[in-house]
Amino acid sequence: MGRRGGSPREALTASRQQNITSRANRFLVLVAVIWGLEGALRKWVPGMDQMGAVARDALLVGVLALFYVLGAPRRENRVWPIVWIATAFLAVHGLLNVIIGNTTLHVTALGMRSYLVPLLVVAFALTYADSRALEPVRVALSLLVLVNVAIVIVQVRSAPSAGINLEISGIDAHFVNPGGVVRATGTFAAVSGLASFLPVGLALSLGGVLDSARFRAVHAAAALSCVVIAAVGGSRGALVGAAIVGAAAVAVLAARLTWHSWTGLLAITGAAVTAAYVVAQTLPQVIESFGARVENAANVESPSGRVGNGIFGFLATDFPVLGHGAGSHSSGGFALAGQDWQEEEKFRWVFELGIVGYALAIASLIAGLIGVVYLIGSLRRASATHLLTVAAVTTVVLYGGITQQPTTQGALGIMAVALWMTRPADPDADGASPPHQRRIATTPRRAGSTRSSFRVRHRA
Repeated sequence: MGRRGGSPREALTASRQQNITSRANRFLVLVAVIWGLEGALRKWVPGMDQMGAVARDALLVGVLALFYVLGAPRRENRVWPIVWIATAFLAVHGLLNVIIGNTTLHVTALGMRSYLVPLLVVAFALTYADSRALEPVRVALSLLVLVNVAIVIVQVRSAPSAGINLEISGIDAHFVNPGGVVRATGTFAAVSGLASFLPVGLALSLGGVLDSARFRAVHAAAALSCVVIAAVGGSRGALVGAAIVGAAAVAVLAARLTWHSWTGLLAITGAAVTAAYVVAQTLPQVIESFGARVENAANVESPSGRVGNGIFGFLATDFPVLGHGAGSHSSGGFALAGQDWQEEEKFRWVFELGIVGYALAIASLIAGLIGVVYLIGSLRRASATHLLTVAAVTTVVLYGGITQQPTTQGALGIMAVALWMTRPADPDADGASPPHQRRIATTPRRAGSTRSSFRVRHRA
């Protein structure tokens, strides 16, 4: 049968669409790389401490504007209306609080950025990119993990005043565990940045191993490196985030009920235990310091009580109905205007946005609970990458940093994009189905078989 022909105009339009999508995919990789390295630029490159803080987001806005001005073909999606409504509300609400005297224009601008950046990353991906960006983004993050594990090991073995531990503006490491062991920051500007990076890196790298993605050896090395970073980094948040993603991987493998999944479970468990043992033998003083930090924190406050307060505490707190404006209770608002800093994310929302922030916190709580139910119900249906990303996102929306720092904002945006790219849905409008679906579709299976797709080779 002959091929169905098309007009030259249609061929040109299709070629232009493919070119735009390819460029958008490459830009998403660049966003991920800048997210992982912007802290290093701010700490260790002279003159970049301020510029590096806004470079990624300014680039994102500039590229979005460029694509729009050039009339790049775009897909309709439901994110843009949310972006415009959120922008209008934050601007009007912020200006009103500036007039009242609750905040300043500078703090309001930073606050608007914190709420809008994750939405802009998702809007760009859904408008111009497609799921083929997943693999290069995965590789980029795995390589960043390998870079970070080397830096983290050097950091925890060095003095707080060592060059590798200098923070922004050249000051010594601020967070130090008992015994003078620093809490590692890696290529990020703060401990919270590395803590937000670790679950994302582990979800995509370990998902790459389980889904038989390309460069599987690189992803396996990155997954083990995440275990090392969690063990020696000194951050309880990073340790908990990595543990939840690891537990999700165990659940995924155990639920598949195949010989391949069970052997994979044994292999991953053995590798993780071996990595932890090697770290304990080679860096005993670091492990002891981290253990003392956890013990001291537990003596001051109950870990379960802290987590419970972070998830549900906002429900019973008194807050201003109007709110004090976006950014007014963030770390940036504290640094710039000396305002009260709310460390817990949901508390910050209700104090900054008032009743709207309260509704946002409620929505976040509901989304987290839905994520738990979805994860349990999809253990045998969706790809490992998708499920591990669901675990990471669920952890963040229930209890974690979303809008506090530029790094946590970027983490949520990248996780949301990965969630979309790995969704168990119909092919994209442009014909590019998620990579894990393309692998499954190329492999016939016997009727009634529950064989996992983990060992199916990735098609380039």
